[in-house]
Amino acid sequence: VGMETFCNSIRDVTMRNCHIIRSCFASINVYCCHQALIENLLFEDITVQNDDYNPRFVFQQTEEEHFVDDLADDFVPNLAVCQVAYWDYDHSGKRGNVRNVVFRNISCLSSLRPAIVIGGYDSAHTVEGVRFENIIFNGKKAETLEQLKLQNLGFTKDVTLS
Repeated sequence: VGMETFCNSIRDVTMRNCHIIRSCFASINVYCCHQALIENLLFEDITVQNDDYNPRFVFQQTEEEHFVDDLADDFVPNLAVCQVAYWDYDHSGKRGNVRNVVFRNISCLSSLRPAIVIGGYDSAHTVEGVRFENIIFNGKKAETLEQLKLQNLGFTKDVTLS
């Protein structure tokens, strides 16, 4: 939600009853790279499956560049990203905010433990009110933010787990 949008807001969005079989960067992604206020999102009853091997995502820069597969790489896509970030293709310099995002009844099946990444851009462009409810990894409920493998990049407020 939000990656390549130039609108002023994205509000009141629900994504429910999804089965995500494979992803390359993040299975559930709220990535605010422009001026939008993104708020009141609900991700509910979602199952994520990761393969035992996940090739890293690569943006080909030239025709001569080739993807090199590394079976020893232990890369795993993030389970979720909720972030206000810089994006190379936005030259406006504007940034938005993310408010009130709920991740509820999310089940992840993966031999490698994916992370959850949250973070604002600066003190004026923040991520606030993120709730994780009933997050399950391979059948075991996460009881602490550390068990979520949460990477908090800063400029966040009111991040909770229940």
